[in-house]
Amino acid sequence: MIKSFEHQAPLGTSHIPHTEPKPQHGQKPDAECLKTPEKRSFEPRPGH
Repeated sequence: MIKSFEHQAPLGTSHIPHTEPKPQHGQKPDAECLKTPEKRSFEPRPGH
């Protein structure tokens, strides 16, 4: 007797919508990416 795979969703379920992917290399970044400065959690020490 063959059991169905329990980890797979049954057929007939609706597709999960995905958000629009972020721009990658070769494309200009959007304004949201440009206005966020880099946040550092530490200050670099000289000589390390």
